[in-house]
Amino acid sequence: MRALSLRSGIFARGTAVILCSQRWCSTEAKTEKSAEEAEASINNTEEVVPLEALQKVEKQLEEAKSKVEQLKKDILYRAADAENARRIGREDVEKAKLYGITSFGKDMLEVADTLEKAIEAFATFTEEELKGNKMLSSIHTGVKLSSKVLLKHMSKHGIEKMGVTVGTKFDPNLHDALVSTPPTDQAPSDHVSNVLKDGYMLKSRVLRAAQVGVSHSG
Repeated sequence: MRALSLRSGIFARGTAVILCSQRWCSTEAKTEKSAEEAEASINNTEEVVPLEALQKVEKQLEEAKSKVEQLKKDILYRAADAENARRIGREDVEKAKLYGITSFGKDMLEVADTLEKAIEAFATFTEEELKGNKMLSSIHTGVKLSSKVLLKHMSKHGIEKMGVTVGTKFDPNLHDALVSTPPTDQAPSDHVSNVLKDGYMLKSRVLRAAQVGVSHSG
């Protein structure tokens, strides 16, 4: 009986090993088959994408890039346009200020001319005469001080005296030639020979041209 039982156990274990081997082989075969099927599926998927679809995607990508570049150009153009508008606005404001100052400045030049003529008139008196007459000396000091203060305040608004002198090279953009004189050592030909009224500048613009005499040969 023990021999029969031992044989039966050996037979049972052998049968189990055979069954396990069959199952393992079957599982391995299924795994390999699944891998082959997956690889075949991938290959089939790659083969399914047509060339026309790829070309369409590439075309869409190029169109998107083109739109992005156009948007960049539009942004830069609008930024430049906005900056130009701001610059023009600033220039218009500056021109409006200059126009207002120009009108006022020309009126003040008449006052400056009057004070300058008064100072020139006092130059005919000697220093002893001015010192000997306190009232005359006080008026002289007051006129000079008034002229200095007026020129200082005009300078704050950009109005500056040209300071034209005899011997200055004549410039038709800055000077009005009212008289013609023969040349001299101090005023060669085409130079200022005398100054009737000095000129004034408003920043880079001529507020009033200097009225001068110009020397000419012949």
